[in-house]
Amino acid sequence: MTPSFSHEPAGSSPPAIAHDVAAQMEMPLNALLDLKKRLALATPTDTVRGLFFSGVLDTVRYLATEREERHCSKLLGQAPYFDFLPYAIPDFLRLVYMGAQCLSTRDEDFSGALRKLGKRGMKDFLGSSAGKTFLSFSFSEPRRVLSSLPVLFRTTTSYGERTVQWLGPRHCRLVMKRDFMPAAYHEGALLCLMETLRLEGVEVRSRVTGTLDSEYELTWTGPAST
Repeated sequence: MTPSFSHEPAGSSPPAIAHDVAAQMEMPLNALLDLKKRLALATPTDTVRGLFFSGVLDTVRYLATEREERHCSKLLGQAPYFDFLPYAIPDFLRLVYMGAQCLSTRDEDFSGALRKLGKRGMKDFLGSSAGKTFLSFSFSEPRRVLSSLPVLFRTTTSYGERTVQWLGPRHCRLVMKRDFMPAAYHEGALLCLMETLRLEGVEVRSRVTGTLDSEYELTWTGPAST
């Protein structure tokens, strides 16, 4: 029987997702163990918006090899997700880790694939009506945008706590507590946001402080030249 991802919003019937999907994808052992730890800590109230699911599915279909695309299509299903409805975080975790395995190649490792998916997720959010509103208030002031990162995450997820600490004019630290996504995924997302703000010399350095806890040092050298 082929396992499939549920497309029911959180709060409806339990998702019909096989718990051994990741193992069948032959992903790196450390990634598989990390995924299992995250899944074990999730509760029914932990959700993420559907637009992020759609981005992973589209990326896999566009960038994976034909063989991988066929394999993933059978596992991921074809039904659309609704952008701003909440869906269970375990579903998204399995989808992201499976998608990263499909995108992993000789030229890009598993972490690189996670960054690619994180970048796509942020790009999709910033292109949505909520993302455009988020940027419209302070696009010309990067510090205001980055200071508002906790608001961005509250808009798209039901879980976790985030705070921003300023360490210099162009240097801040984003602290995440009880956030289910791996550090590499967030690195890609944060780089995408800083590039969208047209900053130069951007750098994101992550530090994992717990299974669901991490910190990100965001720095840049200046605004883009005009």
